Amino acid sequence: EDIVFNKGPFIERNDLANDDGVTMNVNVIGAGEAGILTRSAGTFQAGHIGALFELTHPRVNRQTNGTKTGTQTGIIGEVIEVLGDYTFSVTTSNYVGTVRLQRSTNDFASSTNVKIFTSGTQTFSATETTEDVQYRINVTVHTSGDISASLLVNTSTVEGSATSVGVIKTPLDIKGSFNFNTHGNWGATIVLERNEDDAGWEPFRTYVSVLTNGVGDRNVQFEGVEEEDNVRYRMNVTVYNGGTVEADLSATSSTQSGIVRINGVLTNTTAEIIVVSAVSQTTDTKRWAEGAWSSLRGYPSAVTFFEERVVYGFTDSDQQAIWLSKTGKFENFEAGINDDNSFA
Repeated sequence: EDIVFNKGPFIERNDLANDDGVTMNVNVIGAGEAGILTRSAGTFQAGHIGALFELTHPRVNRQTNGTKTGTQTGIIGEVIEVLGDYTFSVTTSNYVGTVRLQRSTNDFASSTNVKIFTSGTQTFSATETTEDVQYRINVTVHTSGDISASLLVNTSTVEGSATSVGVIKTPLDIKGSFNFNTHGNWGATIVLERNEDDAGWEPFRTYVSVLTNGVGDRNVQFEGVEEEDNVRYRMNVTVYNGGTVEADLSATSSTQSGIVRINGVLTNTTAEIIVVSAVSQTTDTKRWAEGAWSSLRGYPSAVTFFEERVVYGFTDSDQQAIWLSKTGKFENFEAGINDDNSFA
């Protein structure tokens, strides 16, 4: 049976090894989605089929924006998926027209209007609690003036409060370091829950506060590191006795990395891919790395075990290289700074 490697190894990141300005982007971001990987220069070859590529972006809030001039109508920016807190803004004031924030659950076969602006600088904020929902900004009437608008989705932090049992706001995608905090006086049980690869929600940490004469006996400040891909966390109040549970959950790593696998080569600069672990953005990035093993680069010709690691070595393209897996996880070649991480 073939072993499928979804976590590397990778050769040195292109911007560090070559600094040639070549960028890559994808048109899909969710794990399991099929789409297109595009490079600004260079060549995809048949030997890249089956190869992994890792794309790294700075952690920023998801957004779309743009401008319609004169009497232009239509979509501003692009359709984006929204989950959690978002802000819709029109930033120009001297226009005559109608700007709609529209919501759809079926890729805009049909849609509803969430907010309509018809004049002036405007801002609207709300929270989307349903998953797999798309939003777009649509200028349907435009008589004069420029219309500039934006939609910003907070993908780094979830914060809210509860006075009953239930999930506080929405889940948050987390890879790397994160913080979980509670505030105020409350008598309740709050559970930080974890869901990997949509396998279901499981308790990760459980905290109980007892309320006496309006004063709670604890608050929480927790820092953690999530090493796996495609993981979400949420804050769930499972028992409520009184007070207000105030809580926040934040992803604090400065970058986000996703992995795709090439299934076919379309042109020199485009390839069909499947997303292995979620990519944070569809924008261009110089920070990408090619998988170290493929038909193009060759596969290891030797293997052994050493102190709970599997060790592979010596490909056609690099006959000096060896790769050691993460301790106790023989298919994990994700590099890191911890003692048990993979290294080459």
